[in-house]
Amino acid sequence: MRYPLPYAFARTHQLLLVQDDANQLTLCLHAESGASGLSEVMRKYPVQQIETLAAAVLIQRISAAYAQGESSAAAPLVASRPPPGPPSSLRKSRQ
Repeated sequence: MRYPLPYAFARTHQLLLVQDDANQLTLCLHAESGASGLSEVMRKYPVQQIETLAAAVLIQRISAAYAQGESSAAAPLVASRPPPGPPSSLRKSRQ
């Protein structure tokens, strides 16, 4: 299983997005999960199922999921980007 949301986002908004081995996405939330975070996840990911949990259960699942080490789908994207060039203030001007 993978957890595509960054840990800080999941913890702050109390949302856990679970991607299973068949690439199905399940969003776990509780009654007080952040509405802005929920709308962002639904906008960005093709969530197939929503699972409502008790707040204490969800918090424990978020901690357990990210303690396993596979925390974010963003990591491969960052690694595949080329390194940024120098800031414009350091570039030599051509005259």
